[in-house]
Amino acid sequence: MMTALYAGAAVRRITPDLDAGPAYLAGFQANRPATGVHDHLHVRAMALRAGESGDASPFLLAVCDLIGLLHADVLAIRRAAAPHGLDTSALVVACTHVHSGPDTIGLWGRSRLRSGVDPDYLAYARRRWSMPLLKPWRACVLRTCAPARHRWRPGSRTRATPRSSTAS
Repeated sequence: MMTALYAGAAVRRITPDLDAGPAYLAGFQANRPATGVHDHLHVRAMALRAGESGDASPFLLAVCDLIGLLHADVLAIRRAAAPHGLDTSALVVACTHVHSGPDTIGLWGRSRLRSGVDPDYLAYARRRWSMPLLKPWRACVLRTCAPARHRWRPGSRTRATPRSSTAS
């Protein structure tokens, strides 16, 4: 007997507003303020649930287009999600380690001795993360997500595709 794998997904922009002040870019060297936006940054989330029964909580993966996050930031994301009923023990937060996003660790400010982290940007990004985390999780918990479809042809790469996703 095969068990269905249910999936929900969402995406949301977390690009900093450069009109609000300088955003120091992470990676390479200090004192690299952003001068424009080439590609937007996003947080993408996917929830997976196996089987028809409601016994198991969905697994949730959130991936941010950032160089990284400190442990305290990950804990803040989990604390913000917990009041909504999300099982934070099943939440994995990861970063793409992009070198053209804002400094979220504190190593690439105006100089090597000054942090480039903008606390206002981190607060903005945390607020933006809530929808991509909660939407696919709720879909799996409320059973409104569909079984994931898997497409494969001989000689092609394997990929699983959720039936729908939301972008903003």
